[in-house]
Amino acid sequence: MKTQLAALTVTLIAGVSVGQTDAPLPASVAGRGAFRTIGEAAAAMRPGDTCVIRGGLHRETVRPAVSGEPGRPLRFVVAPGEKAVITGTEPVTGWKVYRDRIFRAEVAGAVGGVFVNGTAMTRARYPNAGSNVWAVNAVALKFATNGVMVGELPDRETNYWNGARIWGLNERQGWVASTFAVTGSVANSLLFAGKGPPWYGGGSGRGFLTGKLGELDSEGEWHHEDGILYLWMPDSSDPSTAAVEVARRQWAFDLSGLTNVAVSGMGIFAAGVNMDRSESCLLEGLRVRWPYCRDDIVGGFNRNQTLGAASEGVGIALGGSGNTVRDSVVAYSTGDGISVYGASNTVENCVVHDCNLSVSDCAPIGCTGVGHTIRRNTLFNAGRSVLVHRYLVEGSIVSNHLHHAGLLSNDLGMTYTYQTDGRGTVIAYNYIHHNLGRTPGCVGIYLDDSTKNHVVHHNVVWEVGEAMAMNPPNSTGHLVCNNTLDGSLAAIGMWWQKQEWHNMAGSRFVNNIFVKHISQKIPPDAVGTNLFKGTDAMFADSANGDYRLKPGSPAIDTGDVVAPWTGTFAGKAPDMGALESGMEPWRHGSDIPESEWMLLPEWQVLPDHRGPCFSAEKR
Repeated sequence: MKTQLAALTVTLIAGVSVGQTDAPLPASVAGRGAFRTIGEAAAAMRPGDTCVIRGGLHRETVRPAVSGEPGRPLRFVVAPGEKAVITGTEPVTGWKVYRDRIFRAEVAGAVGGVFVNGTAMTRARYPNAGSNVWAVNAVALKFATNGVMVGELPDRETNYWNGARIWGLNERQGWVASTFAVTGSVANSLLFAGKGPPWYGGGSGRGFLTGKLGELDSEGEWHHEDGILYLWMPDSSDPSTAAVEVARRQWAFDLSGLTNVAVSGMGIFAAGVNMDRSESCLLEGLRVRWPYCRDDIVGGFNRNQTLGAASEGVGIALGGSGNTVRDSVVAYSTGDGISVYGASNTVENCVVHDCNLSVSDCAPIGCTGVGHTIRRNTLFNAGRSVLVHRYLVEGSIVSNHLHHAGLLSNDLGMTYTYQTDGRGTVIAYNYIHHNLGRTPGCVGIYLDDSTKNHVVHHNVVWEVGEAMAMNPPNSTGHLVCNNTLDGSLAAIGMWWQKQEWHNMAGSRFVNNIFVKHISQKIPPDAVGTNLFKGTDAMFADSANGDYRLKPGSPAIDTGDVVAPWTGTFAGKAPDMGALESGMEPWRHGSDIPESEWMLLPEWQVLPDHRGPCFSAEKR
């Protein structure tokens, strides 16, 4: 039955896959306005039309033939009461026994990831992966000379590791990991071409090797070589009895260069959405798993200057201008969850979690460009930062709940930017806690090397090393006011080889509660009225993250008015700190129920986790 929603109503048949064009249409939907695939419908749509998508699994990339118009968008919606999922995967069949409990099947072309009944499998590697994805089982690695790395390797024949790839992370700095190809091996030495990967700080580190069929030796592992997929099922069963799929398509929807297109209520698996150069498009109510699932990210700080749909690690590509992603959940990614670039785009009321498993220059939200708004989101569990806003100018990062960063790296911020003139970018009304990286360097709000012109106000930061960091040589034009900063090492930290060289012209610090000390490199004339270390602010229950002020707190009514940033206050003067006494605490984070967050037990962070979390377990 067709439901008239707009000028054209399109009905999709549940579960009909691309290529099954001989499947008969039921008489109830045959005729004008009924299509077998979403793509067929998209090709027929005109401005103002709505495509009603029937429940089922749809294996395709949807690309509308035309744009919508202002007030007459193209709309893709799911039929009421049904669940529709677009997947970037294709099923694998024709399994045969290879040896023992390993099976083989023909799979031509590249494989972006392997899934069994919707669960990601692990590429075969040495040493084997552990049971928790945030506890990387790795071996010691060390650069000996250019082109040579030595490691704690098993006894293998000469050049056994030729063609393998190393994933490695330097232990001294622990900034970002990288992968690179092995060109040969002798005993415990690995050879590679040129100078190798970015291995910041030199010396020793940790890592693992992939790309050798001989390392497929445990349940849940796979290897792809010469058009053959090899798989050891997680329960050692026959893969013919399960849904085994490989990731094939990068995009579920390709809206690049289009305007006025809206997608609502869709499930997406093992694919993202391409909004590169799009304008006035909307994604709402999506449930996305594995927007980026490739595990061969080169890594390093390779996205320092640019970000786009072609960048590695891009999840939902929110480019162009005036586009919005809202009320959505995005989970599980080796790269970004949502990649924001272009101008004046918005991410609002979303939950984005368990991203950047590659420990690269990615995050649950990676953001660069002009005038973006990141508002009322819940972001958590990341290999590095949960929000990277490098080169974001005139932006707004407000009312978010950010927690559990640094699960596999060090020297990072929960929010992080570097050498950026924010031109008034606002970071405000955020709850920020649990950076699990190694101290010093596990920061809450990190304005790194010569970042300037940010307004940081009304943030609560705790369970980090340094609540804020503002590194030399130029940290000018910042306003830091009405924050509650509770770092275990410092409220505000700074470090540089020549720390006396630090220009902070025009920066001001006022109405903050500094639970610990602030750097002595902050000029005294930049520091106004604040509550400093040594004075009890009388928090309600700081041990459990409740930083409201008790009656009688010395922070109540003792702040200065800093228009317009102090906003409304209850007493005769603003309070110091982020939470005004006598007023309801401001709202932070998404209101999407936790039952819809698509949480998986094997991805949960253990209570005693401290990053980078390398396991000593050997196979």
